[in-house]
Amino acid sequence: MTAPGVPWAAKAKEKTDMKGISTKRGDTWTVVFTVRDSAGVVIELTDATARLQLKAPRATQAVLSVSDADALTIDEHAGTITLAVPYETMADIAPGTYQADLEITFQDKTRTSTDTFIVNIVEDITL
Repeated sequence: MTAPGVPWAAKAKEKTDMKGISTKRGDTWTVVFTVRDSAGVVIELTDATARLQLKAPRATQAVLSVSDADALTIDEHAGTITLAVPYETMADIAPGTYQADLEITFQDKTRTSTDTFIVNIVEDITL
């Protein structure tokens, strides 16, 4: 995923190609985003903040809204942002296809977002 001058990479426990992420309802949802510059060098995230929202297509209300105050952890020197949504929270999200993006506000007050990506919440068999 790219934003102006900021290529994105993500690694997840779940299946991901950053065009689509699949996770199970009721499981802990974990994704690690790495922020890089146009040359592929990791960007330091000193004093950055981050937000992520998950919405159904064309919806105005988010089914999940998190920030670095709760489910997003920023490793400033590694240039990573880890999303870790507890299974209790994920249990409340209905199975379906959602859209999300990650927004970062940098120390200099510039803000950039990832491309919108698809998140598929799959019904969990073992309840």
